[in-house]
Amino acid sequence: MRATRRASGPSAQTSESGEAAMAGANGGRMSLLGAKRTVSRAQVTALAALAMVSCLILGYLFTHRAAAKKVRYGLMIDAGSTGSRMHTFAFSPSLSGKLVLLSDDFYPVKPGLSSYKDAPNTAGASLLPLLERSRSLIPASRHAKTPVYLRATAGLRMTGAEASAAILDSVRATLQSSGFMFRDHWASILGGNDEGIYSWITVNYLLGREAADTVGTLEMGGGSAQVAFIPRAAPKPISNPECVVPEENISFSGQKMKLYTTSHLGYGLKKAKADMMTKLVAMNRRDSNPCLSKGAQEVEIPFASKVEQMTGTGAFKECEELIDSVLGKDAGNCTCGLCTYGAKFQPQPIKEYVAFAFYMERTVDIGLTSPITLADLRRKGDEVCSMTKEAVNKAYPHIANGQGVDLCFDLAFIHSHLHKGHGIPEFDETIKIHVVSKIKGVELGWALGAMFDELSKLDEEAMQQKNLCKSQRPHRTSRAMAGMAGMGGMGMSADQEAMIRKMEMEETLKTYNDTVYRCFGECVDSFRGKTLDGKEEACVRKCAEKFVKFSQRAQMRFGEKQQEMQQEMMQQMQK
Repeated sequence: MRATRRASGPSAQTSESGEAAMAGANGGRMSLLGAKRTVSRAQVTALAALAMVSCLILGYLFTHRAAAKKVRYGLMIDAGSTGSRMHTFAFSPSLSGKLVLLSDDFYPVKPGLSSYKDAPNTAGASLLPLLERSRSLIPASRHAKTPVYLRATAGLRMTGAEASAAILDSVRATLQSSGFMFRDHWASILGGNDEGIYSWITVNYLLGREAADTVGTLEMGGGSAQVAFIPRAAPKPISNPECVVPEENISFSGQKMKLYTTSHLGYGLKKAKADMMTKLVAMNRRDSNPCLSKGAQEVEIPFASKVEQMTGTGAFKECEELIDSVLGKDAGNCTCGLCTYGAKFQPQPIKEYVAFAFYMERTVDIGLTSPITLADLRRKGDEVCSMTKEAVNKAYPHIANGQGVDLCFDLAFIHSHLHKGHGIPEFDETIKIHVVSKIKGVELGWALGAMFDELSKLDEEAMQQKNLCKSQRPHRTSRAMAGMAGMGGMGMSADQEAMIRKMEMEETLKTYNDTVYRCFGECVDSFRGKTLDGKEEACVRKCAEKFVKFSQRAQMRFGEKQQEMQQEMMQQMQK
């Protein structure tokens, strides 16, 4: 019955409406409604349904085709002290020409590159799982046009010049053979201030903030910590040159701004612990360590590959005082007003921050609620420090990049770092510190901001090359020769190019007709109204998507085979 109704729908309508048109052309005065052979309501409804299916599929095909052509991919490897993380970004240009983030696939591996300092030649191989992941996400036809970058942070900064250079050489060799677009200088060590700038841009971009309403960023890694924000009040004129706030000139949301940012190398969570535990050993405090939960335990010293036998006394306040005296002795109030580590001048804290990385793993991940205050950190620190090592490990069995017994020191250091290092008052609850790991599904860090910067550089480079080519204006023969060279000797005449464009248009129309025919037959069940119901419309969209994906997969395989054939032909010609 369904097949009969469809056959008597669009096909019958086409025949009869054609006859009516012919009658009009022959001077007939009868309208369609007054004709002797009238078109049934079911046939008109079928025509309307067919038109709706055609419009839906046409819109889907051209939207999907345009979107597929415009999607732009970029890879950024964040080589941190505790591991390497691949960001596979997909972008689409907006109507204004700006890139809009479509997705970010985040994929981490351990350990970090700095752990290969004794065998640097093997460092590059640690990135292979990351590259394989990205290959599976990006169409094979786009691999060679997708740039891959690597930026190493504090872990490699602290490794030493010779070891870090050897590690980067190994990394470059791996990336050169990855099949993605790569240049040697795209693998490098990221400057600390750049890390802060890019993180700030990433967070405020994802939040959709305007220039007048930005938030500050707080990031804590294993080897360093960064802060960045726009000071809310202009600093007072100070004659002392040491009291000048370090600022970076940036452009955000179409406005020029001065961003305060600094990177505290050595004040990452793991490096701070290594320095403090080493200091406590030197102070002969192995048997009375206030920064460890109560009880005897083996303490692994980060970055040193050694273990110390220690006994914790679990005293949060005493631990923080020791941290302040060793790591934060020059921070706090100073002749310039407010100073951070090394007695360097810093502006007054602002009212809103976004904190991530170890801030997340040591606060919200263990039960604190965002936004947090310094009073929250102190209460949680007092709680975990007073527990025995057995109790704290049982209460917190799953601690990212650590274990339960690490929490006493970690919370004391974070509290000290925010209070002494950044000047955030202990009991000022008007300052909000939002602790998150993602915004809109995107893993926070500097990678997205860096990717925007690198892609803009590629665009500028492409524009310069384009302008250079225009200014040279080669004559017709030269352009033809250049075209043949660019095609690997497979140059095409104007007639051949026109023929290919015609074939592409015919193929597009054939795809459209085939999709309409198939999806109308599969999805439209009845002709009770002139519009599709919700079920039919959803079916048409799903059918079109399936058909297009199949066609794209077939085209991709055809393109790969064609490329292989061209390579074989070139090899035979060379012989």
